[in-house]
Amino acid sequence: MPDRVGRSSLVPELRDWAAGVDIMIMERPGSSLPGAERVPRVQVHPPEVGTSVVWVWQPGTDGRTVVLPPRGQAEYAAGKAALRAVRLRLRPGVGVLLGEPPSDEPSHTAAAGGLVDAAAALQSRVAERLARRSFRDLTRARTAVQAIAALESAGPRRQSIADVADRLALSRRQLHRIVVQQTGIGPKQVARIGRVRRVLAAVGRGRVDWGDQALQAGYYDQSHLISDFTAIMKVTPQAYLERRLPTPTSC
Repeated sequence: MPDRVGRSSLVPELRDWAAGVDIMIMERPGSSLPGAERVPRVQVHPPEVGTSVVWVWQPGTDGRTVVLPPRGQAEYAAGKAALRAVRLRLRPGVGVLLGEPPSDEPSHTAAAGGLVDAAAALQSRVAERLARRSFRDLTRARTAVQAIAALESAGPRRQSIADVADRLALSRRQLHRIVVQQTGIGPKQVARIGRVRRVLAAVGRGRVDWGDQALQAGYYDQSHLISDFTAIMKVTPQAYLERRLPTPTSC
C-alpha cells in the first residue's frame, strides 16, 4: 500500500483486535489536494503477518472493500493509479475471524471528510463480524495475538520458539498449530519477518550500519541479516536503501 498520510481513531470495540486505521490519499502530479502523497513509481508492500481490511476508491469507481491477507515476502507494484483508501490494520492472528470480506458501502465519498466517515463505517462492520464469533474462536485469536507479538518483538535478545511457547504455557506443537491456523505462516517465518521489519524501520531513518543493525534486530551477524533480508524482500539491504528495487508487477 502507499505511504500513510493520516490516521483515524480506533473504535473501543476494536482496540484489542486492531493495530490502527490509516487514511491514504495518493494523487497524480499536479494535484492541489493538501496533504496528498504523489503516486510513487514503485509501491512497496512489505512482508506482513497481520491482515488488513481496505476500502479503496479509484477514479471512475464507487469504491470497494478488499481483504489483504498476511504476506511472507515483499511485493512490488507499479504505482500507476491515483487512489484514496481507508486501511484497518488487524493484529496478527485476528484476520481469520473475518470470513468473507465485509460488504462494500459505496455511499461514502472519496473526499477527505468522506474517508473519515468510511473509516468509521468500516470499523463498525468489522466489529459486528467479530462480535458474532464464538468464545472459543476469540480465545484462540487472543492466544495467537500474544504468541505472534512475542515472536515479532524479540529485538537484540533472540528467543527460541520453545522460549515463546513456555511463556504462553504451550507446547511447541501447540504454538505452531495456533500460529499457522490464524495466519498461514509458521512461527519461524513470523520471527524472521519481525527481524526484517525492524531493519526496514532503520532503513526508513536513513543511513544504516549493517553490522550494528544486525545485532539490534536480533541476527547472529551481518551476513545473517543480508541473507534473511534478501530472501524476504527479494533485494539486498543496500540495494533497498538505495531504492534499486525489483521490477514491479502491474497493480
